[in-house]
Amino acid sequence: MSSLIKAYEDNHYAITRGDPVDVLHFAIESMGRSQAELAALCCVSVNLAGQALAVI
Repeated sequence: MSSLIKAYEDNHYAITRGDPVDVLHFAIESMGRSQAELAALCCVSVNLAGQALAVI
C-alpha cells in the first residue's frame, strides 16, 4: 500500500530540487535571519558567508 501512495505522490506532488543558493536565500529570508547570523551559525566570517551565497 505504501508503494502505491509513494507512486501517486511522486506523480502528482513531485518536489523539484532547488538551487542550493536559492534555498539558502529563501531559508534566510523566510526565517527573518541575516547573512551575519548565517556566518555565526557556520562559524565563518560574514565576508565568507556572503561569498558562499554569491558563488555556490
